[in-house]
Amino acid sequence: MNNIVKSAIEEKKQEVHRKEAIETITWNLGKVVETDKGIICYINLKNVKQDKNNISIYIPKMTEQHKRLIWTYKLNKPIRYVLDGYKIGRNIFIGNYDNAVLEIKNCNFLGTRFGLRSQGKCSISNSNIVSNYMLTLIGDDLTISNLNVFSLFYNNNVIIAGNNKLNINGLAFYGNYKGFTKTYVDHLNLYSQGTIQLNKTDLTAEEVEIDAQKVIADSDTAIKSFDSIVIKNNTEIDNLKLNCYKLLYNGLPINNDENKKIDITLTPLLLKRLELAETLKKVAEKIDKTNQTLVDSYKNNLEEHQVVGDTLKRIR
Repeated sequence: MNNIVKSAIEEKKQEVHRKEAIETITWNLGKVVETDKGIICYINLKNVKQDKNNISIYIPKMTEQHKRLIWTYKLNKPIRYVLDGYKIGRNIFIGNYDNAVLEIKNCNFLGTRFGLRSQGKCSISNSNIVSNYMLTLIGDDLTISNLNVFSLFYNNNVIIAGNNKLNINGLAFYGNYKGFTKTYVDHLNLYSQGTIQLNKTDLTAEEVEIDAQKVIADSDTAIKSFDSIVIKNNTEIDNLKLNCYKLLYNGLPINNDENKKIDITLTPLLLKRLELAETLKKVAEKIDKTNQTLVDSYKNNLEEHQVVGDTLKRIR
């Protein structure tokens, strides 16, 4: 066997071993494609844990074996997991704990429960989710685009969180999967330690809670509530349309009449004015309290002098 043939055989072996290494570090979840820029794993539901009611897609953290394979075959490049074009009629839970990129697109999730927890970047686009109880979409850097959420019941809680960043570009709630009747959810919670970016998103909920460092919205975005909207922790708001009966910003009630619906666009300037008005109100209350204290003190002094005067008269 000449050297050329030996070299070809060895090269083929390396290709096979490299492919096996790539499949191992992506947990054999599906077909893998390697490019110069990264590794793409197209998730195959046949390769994930499931039973007749539930499907679990679980991406654990890298093991020491994985790290050795990455070093041996020079595979130190970004990994992206893709779930594309599935119609799933069971409950589904997706957990990504590897700081990899997770991309969910063109899917119909028709079970009654859907849960997502993802480290690293995660995106959901052009998909439908049926969730009748609790819907949780949580990622470190989460992007939602053209997502429809359907609920057969109104007692549905929705938690959407981008721990570092949350981008929503088109999100809607509907009451019936086939009828496309626009509706609301019971409780909506939007959370981020960084910025929430809202575009082309019109949401309605019984109660809304927003907790972020900053919220930026475009002119096509509005959040509506049949009861209350609570914005926590001095969140910086830029151009967010709100419609509700009770609005609480950083503990400050924006409207005093709970029977009158409030329709308002929060901007940095308006919030500064509201904060100034609240500060002036507190100053006025403090002045009134101080004045009342002085009046009470003066009144007590007068009463004491009156008692002393009456006593002296009796002595005389």
